[in-house]
Amino acid sequence: MRGLKRQRRRSDRASLDVASSPKAVAILRRALEDPDFEVRYNGAVGLAEIFNEAGWRPSMEGFKSDESKYVSHWSERLRNQ
Repeated sequence: MRGLKRQRRRSDRASLDVASSPKAVAILRRALEDPDFEVRYNGAVGLAEIFNEAGWRPSMEGFKSDESKYVSHWSERLRNQ
């Protein structure tokens, strides 16, 4: 059951990314705090695409090596919004 919930969160983020809707920002913000690594990664990617900040769109490897850099950036960016 837990695996299904994780897959749903991943799927939800992917759907929001396709929509690229600013309304998705609140959900992507929560994704940054998710216990699942891929959900957090997808949250950072989705936010970078919505805000058109290519420099803050991490590769999977870049996010693995310095996740806190991206999470901190987006948390601060959204706090000042």
